[in-house]
Amino acid sequence: MRSTPPPARATRRLRARAACAGLGLLVAALVPVAPGPPVGAAPGSAPLAPGALPAVDFGVIGVDALEAWAGFELVTPAPADPTITLRIILGLTGDRAGLEARARAVNDPASPDFGQGGTVAEEGRAFNAPGTDPALIAAWFWAHGVELVADPTGSSLRGDVPVAVAANAFGTTYLQYRIAGAPPEVVVVTPVARPTELDPVLAGRVDRVYGAVGVYDATTGGILGGTTTGPPKPPPTPTPTPTPPAPRPTTGGPADGGTPWRTGTPADACPDAAATEAFGQPVGLSPAQVRTAYGIDALWAAGGPGTGARIAVASVGFHDPSDLATYRACFGLEGTPVTDHVVGTVLPGVNLETTIDLQRVVSVAPRAARIDLFVGYDASGGTYQPTRQLFEMLANPLDASLTDGEDPDVVSLSYGWCEGYLAVADPGFAPLRDITEQMLTTAAAAGVGVYVASGDYGASGCLDSFAPPDNTGPSVWWPSSATWVTSVGGTNLTLATDNTIGSTGGWNDLRYVEPWASACLGCSGGGGYSDATPRPWFQVGAPGAPGGATRLVPDIAAFADLYPGYLHYQGGAWSHTGGTSAAGPIMAAAFALQAAIARSEGRPAVGFVNPMLYDLARAGDPAGIVRDIVEGTNDAYGPGYEAGPGYDLVTGLGSPRHDRLLALLRERARVAEVRFVG
Repeated sequence: MRSTPPPARATRRLRARAACAGLGLLVAALVPVAPGPPVGAAPGSAPLAPGALPAVDFGVIGVDALEAWAGFELVTPAPADPTITLRIILGLTGDRAGLEARARAVNDPASPDFGQGGTVAEEGRAFNAPGTDPALIAAWFWAHGVELVADPTGSSLRGDVPVAVAANAFGTTYLQYRIAGAPPEVVVVTPVARPTELDPVLAGRVDRVYGAVGVYDATTGGILGGTTTGPPKPPPTPTPTPTPPAPRPTTGGPADGGTPWRTGTPADACPDAAATEAFGQPVGLSPAQVRTAYGIDALWAAGGPGTGARIAVASVGFHDPSDLATYRACFGLEGTPVTDHVVGTVLPGVNLETTIDLQRVVSVAPRAARIDLFVGYDASGGTYQPTRQLFEMLANPLDASLTDGEDPDVVSLSYGWCEGYLAVADPGFAPLRDITEQMLTTAAAAGVGVYVASGDYGASGCLDSFAPPDNTGPSVWWPSSATWVTSVGGTNLTLATDNTIGSTGGWNDLRYVEPWASACLGCSGGGGYSDATPRPWFQVGAPGAPGGATRLVPDIAAFADLYPGYLHYQGGAWSHTGGTSAAGPIMAAAFALQAAIARSEGRPAVGFVNPMLYDLARAGDPAGIVRDIVEGTNDAYGPGYEAGPGYDLVTGLGSPRHDRLLALLRERARVAEVRFVG
């Protein structure tokens, strides 16, 4: 019998980066978990003995661990101020094995459960929290003056917890330490050692804790989760990159399958857009060109330009509706208005990343049933907890209470941090990463596809996170490296006059000749080996995939090349833009159309697509559903990889052909029906 969590919900917070792909922050409407009866009063839910329970993952904790982790020299210990508030997330012990089995079955075309997931809330209730345990935990904290809220999947509870309450909950003693060389008002607040016993009400019900350690700044009254403060960085603009490697010799403008100026025919573009130029050449591909290139025209023919699709976009700032209206009018893309959800502090002004995302979405699905934009970041109390911010950005779109009770078909996220940075900037990266995986697994079990940009710094994912020379080593972005997301990398394109793909390769603008090569910052699609995520089952045995035990990034790739880029309208002017944060929304919206068409035809809807796409690759992909990309590199800033036959660390499996995928899914459904009737 499946257990049921209490009626609880919430949305989250984040941190960002952009122009091409981003970082991450966000906040949301919080629904408290009902405190429930007094502790221990729930029938059948007596406190569990802490005896032989597995260790709780607190991340990096304790004086010695912190000194080794971040190079802190901690001095002048003192009892921790009991009123300092820690921003804590509690990961709930659920049926993780059952949840993963359910998610795999729902997304396996060979399974009778394929496409048969429930809602996010239903799958969360079934797997993420036994009985009334969340209410018991909430009641314990309520009795200590703390209100907890749940994420939309019931994977976790979170609240602002005074040190005195945290010490009681975790059965430990807190001290605070000055950091040598830091201002005296900045202190590290940490348990003296890793807690070994939780309060009996929590023991066995909480198995991961994020935020048990904090860097507290008395001048702001806030906990700093890492070593930097402030809101998200603005997106980079196309400026000469600092001391790039010399571009490799080419025989002309085009290189590795791509061309840095517009090719094909932008017949749908209004004159002002079509006149966009750079270095004396036309640039910027039009929506119709991109749709034809990826076979999306067939989706329009089958189900219209978005009918029935539900698309969610997470970002940190607003767009200007007049910009989007001008863009839509230019290309004949009038349709569904964007529904804005303010879920925290919003960056001032018009946000480039948000504008990129929405213009790409309406290029593919202008008449979707829903286009929901979740904007904001957590600026409260000087908070800087980068993993938390990304966790909350992923959680917000899963809250169906904000979208008239409907889950999205897809979530598009163009933000992230490199794993190498999170590993040293956030002591709770490991436990919250795992809580996030639980939440994403629940989304997959409900048939929600999450598409995350792989980043724009090639294999050097930490390029803007560390000072040289430590910023060019290999690293991939999280959450693009999470198991239950589809990581979208970048390609270039050369189009034929009918806008079909003539040639394509991995995106790396530094392969072009001047002036194109040095006119960008963020010039190549992210890809490489994860240091944090084990190799998922769907990547095992993929043709071309390198050996190893960790996840490979990306999964698929689409047009991201800044030159020629996508036609883009913002601030009264036409320009061009690119990056994997343009490729991600294009693919997310296209797969949302696939899901909507499937529902309209009575077929199982496409959800988390990775298992299906990797299965096709292992079977040789005889129908050419995914275009294998064999040219290009992502070594824009030093180390990197080369594209080649099969899977590669530049473009993943390649670029989906949506017309062929639609035909395959229809044929599979027809054969299955014949067998059933047979």
